[in-house]
Formats: sequence, C-alpha cells, structure tokens
Amino acid sequence: VCVGGWAVNYLPFFLMEKTLFLYHYLPGLTFKILLLPIVLEHIHHDILRSSVSKNTFSAVVLAWISSVYFVYRTFSPLTYGYPALSASELTALRWKDSWDILIRKR
Repeated sequence: VCVGGWAVNYLPFFLMEKTLFLYHYLPGLTFKILLLPIVLEHIHHDILRSSVSKNTFSAVVLAWISSVYFVYRTFSPLTYGYPALSASELTALRWKDSWDILIRKR
C-alpha cells in the first residue's frame, strides 16, 4: 500500500516538465515516510545476516538520522523565521553557489 501510494503520488509529477514545488511532492513524501521504517526493518532483520553487518547498518542509520536532525536545526530559522537571522548568518546558510537567499536591507 505504501509503495503504491508513493508511486501514484510521485510519478506523475516526475514526468512533468514544468517547475515543481515542494507541495507537489508532499503526498508522496507522506507515503515514503511511512515506508521508511518498513524498509529499514526488512534490511536489518531479513537481509543482513551477521551481527557485524547489523551493527554497521545501525551505526549508518544513526549517523543518517543525526545528519537529518543537524540539517533541520541549521535551516529551521530560515524556514520558520524565528529567531531572526542577520545578513551574515543568512549568507552562512548558503551551502551552494546556486542557492539564492534573498537578504532584505533594513
């Protein structure tokens, strides 16, 4: 059900040639979030056999979850607007040169 829901919501937007925004992908993201623990549990219990590979997989998943939390904490002021960021703090959030972060001059 989760794979079907993800595919039905994601694939039509993937095939479009127009500009896509975050709200186009949110229904598919919901199914993907529901599918993620099922896939991780299947890999951990059914695919990985040795305890070393299971421990390594658990460490990788923990590092991945930690990095997701780090990125959330880093960009939440930009997303939610609280606390207010200075121009230098906004510039520091620009990880790639192609990102355009508009800085309003007061």
